[in-house]
Amino acid sequence: MPTPNGVENLTAARILAAATKASISAPSVRIRGTIQDADGAMAIDMRISQQAATGAVKIAGLGKMTLVRVGADAYFSADRQFLSVANPGAVAQAGKYVKLDGRPGPFADFRSLTLMREAFTDLLKPEGGRLTKGRPAAIGGVPVIGLVDGTKGTLYVATQGEPRALRMIDSRTKSRLDFIYDVPVQAQLPSPGDIVTPQGG
Repeated sequence: MPTPNGVENLTAARILAAATKASISAPSVRIRGTIQDADGAMAIDMRISQQAATGAVKIAGLGKMTLVRVGADAYFSADRQFLSVANPGAVAQAGKYVKLDGRPGPFADFRSLTLMREAFTDLLKPEGGRLTKGRPAAIGGVPVIGLVDGTKGTLYVATQGEPRALRMIDSRTKSRLDFIYDVPVQAQLPSPGDIVTPQGG
């Protein structure tokens, strides 16, 4: 049985630092849920490990993007609906894969969702205002402590075992992300015939 980690006795800022470090260091994670903002809803279902990643992002009114990474090589594939809005010049490449090589582009930011450090650094960053400790709670039987940011979003951090982030919610926007650790990640790079050079812009 996991033992208490005492993280709830730290300041809010130190709890966040501990949660970010522990989450990044996990062997693997499944990030699943929906982020809602002024531009609409984005559903995320990604499995990420230190060595690989696979999953999809669906944006309301825009379409679906598939992401895959093995080692340092990451690729995305978007459906026709997605490309017709985001990059009309590349509609003919729907279903094909384009390498995310770190260079600027309309989809460059999605590479961070395939990498443990970048994903957690971005997702766990407070939205604004002072970070405060919330009330103790439990998620799936695991005791947690809440961290509340300036927009009233709450990050729940495990107070037993590793102090990993387990859930993020925002009652204003109905956003919610769950973090499920130590899951299998089976990723396979696309075949050379399915890889194309990006078009449009």
